Amino acid sequence: MLQGVLVGKAQVALLSLSIEQSLNYDMVKTAVLRAYELVPEAFCQKFRQYRKADHQPFVEFAWEKNLLDRWCVAQGIKMFEQLCDLIIMEKFRNCVPDRVTIYLNEQRVTQIAQGAILGDEFTITHWGVFREKSPPHHSDITPWREFPNGSVGPSKSSVRQSPQITGEVGLPVSGRAQASLVSTLE
Repeated sequence: MLQGVLVGKAQVALLSLSIEQSLNYDMVKTAVLRAYELVPEAFCQKFRQYRKADHQPFVEFAWEKNLLDRWCVAQGIKMFEQLCDLIIMEKFRNCVPDRVTIYLNEQRVTQIAQGAILGDEFTITHWGVFREKSPPHHSDITPWREFPNGSVGPSKSSVRQSPQITGEVGLPVSGRAQASLVSTLE
């Protein structure tokens, strides 16, 4: 039924679904949004890159706050704390190496504690990627040393079970965030 109404990328997205999937509204909606790259990261980028045009009135420019609204809706943000987590995770992703950012995006990380742990695990697991130079923000967490066999990697004594709540990831840790980190790590 939708096949005749949808055109272009939306129609291709619908046709790529199985019959059962095409009967599920949420699956169709997700496929169409992905086809047009209307995913949370796209809304985030549009929001961050939006600039006022010379000829554009300030009222019209201010109205474009809907880009933030779309980003929040796409992320499922309904409460202020979730918005804070979203902004903190965005800041975190901007402070870590690109490969770690990609990994965190693939894992759909929304909590800073989870992001910090996964970031450290990724860095330790993929130490060869960072062999030429120590990974930013991790040199004080995971000292690198040369082993007797000539390989380079994290020293065993430096690998921790979980990050300390000292803002090691380059972000200030507020009281609410600290409580969240403690409960997550316990």
